[in-house]
Amino acid sequence: MSPFSPSPGRTGRLASWRAELADAPASVLALVDLLAANPFWTIRGVADRLGVAYTTAMRAVQRLEGMGVLQAVGEAKRDRLFCAGRILAALE
Repeated sequence: MSPFSPSPGRTGRLASWRAELADAPASVLALVDLLAANPFWTIRGVADRLGVAYTTAMRAVQRLEGMGVLQAVGEAKRDRLFCAGRILAALE
């Protein structure tokens, strides 16, 4: 099952993302878990929350952005906000 297929809510979507990311670094998997609690994050917020370097958080965000899990919100060049739109939709 693709992580972008309709799934039974937020839990199913998170589980399918985790399965697709089984070989990913721990920071990417931890970011998926953070998205369950809050679908909006900045790279600095991810770094602070996970206790990792900014560049590690940036790579995790970029990995999920490349998969279509996260999308940048707005046109900001600094302190860009990212949103997991599919999680947000499941919460509504």
